[in-house]
Amino acid sequence: MELSVLKVIKSLGCFTKGELMSVLNIDKKEIDDIIRELIELGYIYKLSEDRYCHEPYNDLSSLNEFLKKLDTKIRFNSVYFEQVSSTQSVARQLAEEGAFEGTIVVAETQSAGKGRYNRKWFSPKGGIWMTVILRPNLSPSMIPIMGLMMGVVVTEAINKEYKVHALVKWPNDVLIGCKKVCGILIEGSVQGSSLEYILVGIGINANNKLPSDVMGISLREIIGKSVLRIPLIITLCRILDRYYSLLVNNPSQEVVDKILAKWKALSHTLGRKVRVTLCSGRDVIGKAVDVDSLGNLLLLINERKLKVAYHEVVKLAYLD
Repeated sequence: MELSVLKVIKSLGCFTKGELMSVLNIDKKEIDDIIRELIELGYIYKLSEDRYCHEPYNDLSSLNEFLKKLDTKIRFNSVYFEQVSSTQSVARQLAEEGAFEGTIVVAETQSAGKGRYNRKWFSPKGGIWMTVILRPNLSPSMIPIMGLMMGVVVTEAINKEYKVHALVKWPNDVLIGCKKVCGILIEGSVQGSSLEYILVGIGINANNKLPSDVMGISLREIIGKSVLRIPLIITLCRILDRYYSLLVNNPSQEVVDKILAKWKALSHTLGRKVRVTLCSGRDVIGKAVDVDSLGNLLLLINERKLKVAYHEVVKLAYLD
């Protein structure tokens, strides 16, 4: 299905198969395939036997209309694209040009989506691919805490919207069961001893299909039907605003400890035997027992604790 079809169904509002066939100039077999995919991806819903309607709560091009109604300290606004190389790259350019805090770059697809260490992130139609620009008056040492905080934000948003049991995997994944439903990428620009801006990249498998070789799961697979993306993004923004305002207004150890306590309560990692692959190529095996006040993971190895920093880790795998 071409992304241009989304513009057509939005302009039609509600339509029959025959009406859509006529506008797109295609045959019956093609229209059946397109209708099926549009429903699976959540772009339309079936109103009656042969009538379908555009689903406004899955139309990311209208996200800004919903963001403007939010009563949050962060003034969120969205910049929408049908396709980009990556929302992170676009957001970086906008941040360098002076984009305001709360700017959200969101796209239907990414041709070069990425995770940590430039790992490729599969980003087809139906998912939530977005980057939030933040400009916190914080020390660069707070970036790992921001990463853990964002894990809590996304996990709480998913659990609130869909009544599931999502958990956080250190340092930057959200899992349901043992499968990844979301990846988070935190990147900061440092000027001197302070942060100029932070880019929070969020990739959520919402209604998108995943190839068999990708060890992940979509919300649609878990819920059993297409989910609405805009309500999830709005809930995420509300929760982000609450935690972010708490941290930025009072970046004390007490506030950091509160965020870490939330993370620990949602942790999928603590108590597990893990293998951590470091940037040096060395593997470290131990039991994940805690995170410290800087967001570092503490491993218990032969009755001794080893600290593993966020920036040192290439991969963390469970061994139990």
